[in-house]
Amino acid sequence: MRKTEEGSTVAAERALRLLRLLAGNGEIRLTELSRELGLPHSTTHRLLATLRREGFALQEAASKRYVAGPGMWELGWLLDPHGLRLAARPHLTALAEEFGEAAQLVVLQGRYVEFLDGVESERQVKHGTRLGRPLPSHLVSGGKALLARLPGAILDRLYPDEELLTMTPASVRTKSALLGQLARARELGYATNVHETEVGVCAVGAAVVDRYGRARCGLVVAGPSTRLLPEDLPVVGERLAGAARVISEELRFDDVSDRLR
Repeated sequence: MRKTEEGSTVAAERALRLLRLLAGNGEIRLTELSRELGLPHSTTHRLLATLRREGFALQEAASKRYVAGPGMWELGWLLDPHGLRLAARPHLTALAEEFGEAAQLVVLQGRYVEFLDGVESERQVKHGTRLGRPLPSHLVSGGKALLARLPGAILDRLYPDEELLTMTPASVRTKSALLGQLARARELGYATNVHETEVGVCAVGAAVVDRYGRARCGLVVAGPSTRLLPEDLPVVGERLAGAARVISEELRFDDVSDRLR
């Protein structure tokens, strides 16, 4: 019985180390994972097969490399909320002062985004920070900016159906249309939400990414459509993208595998 318990403990430790490696790297090969774990390829492959079945690992069809799966995003494995809040807060304050609108920090939780922090506008008519209120990722500007950074395999797992949840008549309705918006967001460096979560509200979002191009959090500026006009969105988007780059540099996201040696 004791040998069985010890074997289970060893297997659990190996799986956890493998999860950390996937969380701390972009795409990584089987040979690299085996080397980091100090295990034969066959053992590492069996562990990966289990993680793939449970949605914690995915294999890119073209490169054959492995990436963190949607299970990790849903459980928040790739997040450090306290560190993100500390790094983002000065930028949120600066953005709210510069544009006179609400500035928010969001993170991806599967098909929803969570609002971690925010600075409200000082104007009488304003858009709230929505702290504690999850919203569909595909409708929120910050959510779209984060989704745009995900591998296609993960997007397919998150959105297996063509029809999407809507909140207003302006909400994106199909997966095909969403993929078009995400491609545009990757091209511009920011995403927009024009009346998609609430009629009369517009927002712009940009993703803070690590050195692998993987999104860690999103910055959002949101306000009434009477003030945040269509011609303002590119200006706000470029400013947000710049702030996101600075936060990424300040956080200096480390490779988790460096801490396992």
